Amino acid sequence: MPALSRTSPVKPARGKAAPARPARDHYPRELLNQPFFVSPTTGHAEVYLSMLADTAHYVSPLMALLDQLRSEGHDISGAYEEAAAMRAVIQQASKALAQIQSIALRANHQTGK
Repeated sequence: MPALSRTSPVKPARGKAAPARPARDHYPRELLNQPFFVSPTTGHAEVYLSMLADTAHYVSPLMALLDQLRSEGHDISGAYEEAAAMRAVIQQASKALAQIQSIALRANHQTGK
């Protein structure tokens, strides 16, 4: 996954108002270019529940950005806790759906005999 990029802050000229400060942290679309995340035919992101639950194979650009902001000293505790809670719910839902699928497959196999 590409690293998050940063730009240096703009210093104001003497005697002039400071220009708007550009964003220091970026969330470029390239972070989404992971296997199975972007459709090769449409080029659009396609997120599946199982992908979001699989932290071993899917790197969340959102969590990477939040980790970076937190490591730089920003208080993003509310946003981080919300994102972590959503990830936990996604993982629970993914497990529940896998269990339902397993039960359905077993039931289908037993009725097919």
